[in-house]
Amino acid sequence: MGPAWAGTDVDDETIGLVEPRVTRRGVAEVLAIGAAATYALFKAPRTLLALRARIPTEQTIFVGPDDNDDCETIGEAVAVAGPHVTIRVAKGTYRESLVVRNGVAIVARKGHRVKIAPPSGPAITVVGGDPLIKDVVLLASPTPAPGDDGVAPAIRITGGSPTVRDCEIHGAGGDGVRVSGADTVATVVGTVIRGPAGACQTTEPASAGVWFDDGTGGTVESCTIHLSGAAWMGVHVGAGTNPIVRDTKVISETGGVGVRVGPGGGGTFERCAVQARVGMTVDRGHPMVRASEFSNCDAPLEVTGPGGGTYEKCMFGGYSLGIRLTEEASPVFDTCNVFAVDLGVVMGEGVNPFFFRTGMSTGLGEALVAESGARGRLAQCKLHRNLHTAAELQRVDPNHASTVSLGKHSSTQFENCTISGSVGPGVVVAAFGGGTFTDSVIRANGGPGMVVGVGATPMVHGGEIVGNGNVGVHVLNGGGGTFVSCAICANDSSGLHLEAGADPVVRSCQITGNGHHGVVVGAGAIGRITDCIIGDNALGDWLIDRDARVQLSGNTPPSA
Repeated sequence: MGPAWAGTDVDDETIGLVEPRVTRRGVAEVLAIGAAATYALFKAPRTLLALRARIPTEQTIFVGPDDNDDCETIGEAVAVAGPHVTIRVAKGTYRESLVVRNGVAIVARKGHRVKIAPPSGPAITVVGGDPLIKDVVLLASPTPAPGDDGVAPAIRITGGSPTVRDCEIHGAGGDGVRVSGADTVATVVGTVIRGPAGACQTTEPASAGVWFDDGTGGTVESCTIHLSGAAWMGVHVGAGTNPIVRDTKVISETGGVGVRVGPGGGGTFERCAVQARVGMTVDRGHPMVRASEFSNCDAPLEVTGPGGGTYEKCMFGGYSLGIRLTEEASPVFDTCNVFAVDLGVVMGEGVNPFFFRTGMSTGLGEALVAESGARGRLAQCKLHRNLHTAAELQRVDPNHASTVSLGKHSSTQFENCTISGSVGPGVVVAAFGGGTFTDSVIRANGGPGMVVGVGATPMVHGGEIVGNGNVGVHVLNGGGGTFVSCAICANDSSGLHLEAGADPVVRSCQITGNGHHGVVVGAGAIGRITDCIIGDNALGDWLIDRDARVQLSGNTPPSA
């Protein structure tokens, strides 16, 4: 319980009763001159107010149980301390809820373990100044303080620019550190933050290790945040908030979200390591994430647009999927690596991301799925299926056997990309799908290099479709597309197969060295094949049904 005089005004009549920096025993000796009446004065609130008035700046106050200590409680020391006073606390558990208003420093003595465990509410509330809290253990109470809505955080920061350094923070169902109030800036360094043991008893909104409210800021550096419970978050960033989070670990054994950036939120995340059910979720935010690793997650990254942020040199490793983009998300990925057991990158309707020099690797599902209406651009990316054993091959769903799947009305662009390794097709362009492939390579897939569905119209310009385990390009009944100046070579079956009703345009391509025919045209197929080099195919260059209506002109065999 705080002293009775806390918050009262200084009484000028008490100035000079005691000299500064004397111990409790010394004060008692000085005041003993007046016998019983003076002892009563020693116990009176204004006597400690006199001590507060006389303490100079750069002073040290010692807190502890010994007679040589200045104060028995931290609250007494905080009440008398000026803005540059250091409060050095002896070991023990202090049942207090502190309010700090200035630049005081609260520091555990060297080698002492200090716990602040309030009966209710937060351990510390900072309302102003630039205080330092160092080397202490802060435990939030599961009992709300009067006026609190739900379980309080371990430390509440509503003003000023405090620094929390090398501490240990334990939540009790609320946040570990909650930063709120316009222009409030908090720095948390070298601190371990833990949620409550067992199931997380969340309040609304869900609890976090560090929660930055709208408009606040600060730094979280070299910290470790242990999640607890499926609704717990490591770091939450609210609207208009741009904290810096670097060299920090967020670890979860039971679930939760590592980092959440809410609508209008930003922030910079550097060299972080996150393991959680969802590594990071961005909802209409714009974070900058560099050199960070999201691993052992069910879903490392989920982005809802518009917006979505920038990710440089990051690794996303997941089980169900690597990255999911929805609702017009438009994030940018530069030199990243995505791996997932099931699906690599899933792009929803209207999304428009940019992937540059990024690898996408998966096991049982597609490396990239562009759902209906998805856009986006990939440049110098490598998309690969990672299947090594017969058991893995048997687990592959035939509906997800390709490396890349482009849905209805999708228009994703691939530039200088490599697509390889699937047990099925390299690329499936579904009914009425699209997509553009410029100077890209589709190779070493177990099925066809590309399958074009009914009404689909992909554009392939330059590049190669080579070394696939079936047909190079298979255009289904009603499929179309444009293929210009590309090499369709050395595939195990035919180079180009047009089913009945297929209607592609194939111009200035090289179709050579395939395991069956160069070009197979079914009955009723139409389209145009012009100015191509076709030859050296194992079963002949052409196999054309007599009922086909394809237009052929200017095609020649390879030059000698």
